[in-house]
Amino acid sequence: MKKIYDYSFVLTFIWVGFLLAISFMEAPLKFQAPSVTTAIGVDIGKIVFGALNKVEIFFSLFFALQIVRIKKLDSKLFLGLLVLFIIIIIQSFYLLPILDAYAEIVINGGKSPSNIEHIIYVVLEISKLFLLLYIGYKQITLFKKKIKNHS
Repeated sequence: MKKIYDYSFVLTFIWVGFLLAISFMEAPLKFQAPSVTTAIGVDIGKIVFGALNKVEIFFSLFFALQIVRIKKLDSKLFLGLLVLFIIIIIQSFYLLPILDAYAEIVINGGKSPSNIEHIIYVVLEISKLFLLLYIGYKQITLFKKKIKNHS
């Protein structure tokens, strides 16, 4: 099982792909389609971001197991993963439920009561992207070091 964690950078960059495709591409582009109303776009977004969040929780659990299973984890990698977990927890249990409630208001023809939570979510998505790139870089660096030590 420890071998799987040697290649955890692959999962990290898959996560980066999900994040780029959904948060930075799909989300803004769907509103440019002339036939997509705000209510339909928000409804689609609610479903897509809910699914992305489930995938991110799964990925986070994999990395949590990595922390538990590897005795000597690089301290900077550990810190990066810890901050990533905090972001996922904030998004999952605080921001997404609020944004889902706001989405329901828009879907039912009303106006969203606030935008600050959406701004916070976007800032966390940007932070998560840079954090994942850093984590992936650290994972590759550690992988290369391990390979070099074994040859």
